[in-house]
Amino acid sequence: MVRLTAPRSLLDCFLAQRLGALHERHPGIDLELVGDSRVRSLARRDADIALRMGSPKDSDLIARRLGTVRYGLYASPAYARKIANGEAVAVIGYDPESDFNTDAVWMVRRFPDQRFAFRSNSQTSQAAAARAAFSVALAPDFIAADDPGLERVFPEEGVPEPDLWLLMRRDLAKLPRIRAVADYLIELFQSERKYFPA
Repeated sequence: MVRLTAPRSLLDCFLAQRLGALHERHPGIDLELVGDSRVRSLARRDADIALRMGSPKDSDLIARRLGTVRYGLYASPAYARKIANGEAVAVIGYDPESDFNTDAVWMVRRFPDQRFAFRSNSQTSQAAAARAAFSVALAPDFIAADDPGLERVFPEEGVPEPDLWLLMRRDLAKLPRIRAVADYLIELFQSERKYFPA
């Protein structure tokens, strides 16, 4: 068993469907995926490997930068036409208890006077609300860029683009099953530079 924790949207919208090749290579490794936007403790063995956005703060861990998470502001084609026509913009954001989330903080700073027409602590739900023409959502490109129901709006906007890191405890990094999963993840993110540029 290898327990991997990562932000839920990364697991649900990108990673889970790309793990088949890992299973083919290493059919004896069982995976447990834990979606969590808060940091789970590797020291307490809450997870064996963590994928985290932002700079790692624990120097006792092995940290490997996988790339930058590319983001954009997205809306439905119908809502994008409203924006192009100069209509007032509403936005999609996070619930008030997500103030630890850098995306949530950025949206409030960038749109301090706009109405939040939809709130959710799920990036997947936010993208779905944008697709349903609620308003504008900040979303990672791995969720929104290839979605025909979404268009990038405000392309000139400097959106947050955090680094993505793979974290492991030093003592676990030597175990073959942990190393196999970590190596696969490194290889996977290197092959997906469209969403995670170096």
